[in-house]
Amino acid sequence: MSSRLFIIEGPDCTGKTTLAKFMVNYFAQKQRPVFFFHATTGPCLAPAQGEYQMNILDNAVENIKITGGYAVLDRHWPSNQCYGLALKNQDIFDPRRYREIIRNNMGCYIFADCESCVDRHEAEKDESHPYDPHDYQAIREEYWRLSAAMSRDKSENVFSYNMDTDGADLLKYLKFPLGIEL
Repeated sequence: MSSRLFIIEGPDCTGKTTLAKFMVNYFAQKQRPVFFFHATTGPCLAPAQGEYQMNILDNAVENIKITGGYAVLDRHWPSNQCYGLALKNQDIFDPRRYREIIRNNMGCYIFADCESCVDRHEAEKDESHPYDPHDYQAIREEYWRLSAAMSRDKSENVFSYNMDTDGADLLKYLKFPLGIEL
């Protein structure tokens, strides 16, 4: 696989950051340049969120070109739409445009989800997780819908990550299905 750009998406508490940090540490141990970004959102960023996210993607792609390394984005543009349901801040997301961006930049989209995330979300509920269980389920369903839209073109590098089953052996996950040389 020639992927150098990894975008990990999914609801809170699904293992995105665990996987992202594992990948960053793996590349760093192999002394490969790596750009890491953990996206957040909030009311102050809401009006410019789409532009902000595209700037992050542009910086990640530029970093890959300059260093020949990798970029790992823990959340990106699709989260705006999924969380727009709970935060009442809808952003326009076009899966076709996003697939093109990923394809043109040797990207890999990883959709994280797991059944245990519902319990973890409830246990970790705080100011950064303000929505109720009904909203959380709606957010998960929106991610499922977007993931299905992203997966329609079978030539794309779109994968699923289930922390409940894949999380036990992250090295195995990096090799299969991501195909990263270990």
